[in-house]
Order: sequence, then C-alpha cells, then structure tokens
Amino acid sequence: MSFSTNMQKTANKLINKYGNSISILHKTNLVWSPSEGEYTYDLVEYPLKGSVVNYNAGEIDNTNILTDDLRVTIQTDLYITATDENETYQVSYLGKVWKIVNVERVSTQDAMVINKLQIRSA
Repeated sequence: MSFSTNMQKTANKLINKYGNSISILHKTNLVWSPSEGEYTYDLVEYPLKGSVVNYNAGEIDNTNILTDDLRVTIQTDLYITATDENETYQVSYLGKVWKIVNVERVSTQDAMVINKLQIRSA
C-alpha cells in the first residue's frame, strides 16, 4: 500500500468518524428556459461527511474570506468546482444551501487526499 493510499484512508476514516452530514449538490443538464426566464436543471445530491469549521479571526479579511464563511474538508472523488454564475456545485449543510467560493485540492503525487471548500451563505 502506497503512502498516498494510506493518507486517503486516514483522511476518510477521520472525516467519517468525526465529520458532519453534508451534501454536495450538483446541477446538471442546465437549459435556458425563455418562458421561465431562468435555467432549468436536474439536481444530483451526493450525501457525505465533512469537517465543517469556522475560519480563524486572523484568516478573515472581509474581502476573500467573510465572517460567516465556513471551511468544509471532505474526502471525495468528485471533481468539485467553485461557484460559477449558474451555481453548478453547492453544499447543503444544516438545512441551508451554501455556495462554494473556493476549492483547494490537497493531493500527493499520485492521489487526491482531501478537498477544502470555502462556503458562503447563498
């Protein structure tokens, strides 16, 4: 077993044991509907566990990181992107939908270990 595989397993074990229930929401098949004046889409939900924490006061600059932003650490094979104009990916946490502001992928040479998501109230 490789070092990166061990890192993935450890991250997954800790997040599943201590993490919160969240869902990644992915809008697919976006089609502009002129009659409705907005996009219609299919919504795919990926339930998983994630470590959800507040940012430290020293990290908050009220420009890139706002006071109410949260950091979510997940271990997944999904290729998640930050929120675009269609909010293609979002996070559902505590009954609220959050937009993904930033995604940081932590990987070794040959494997994705974790994703750190910066989420903001939508």
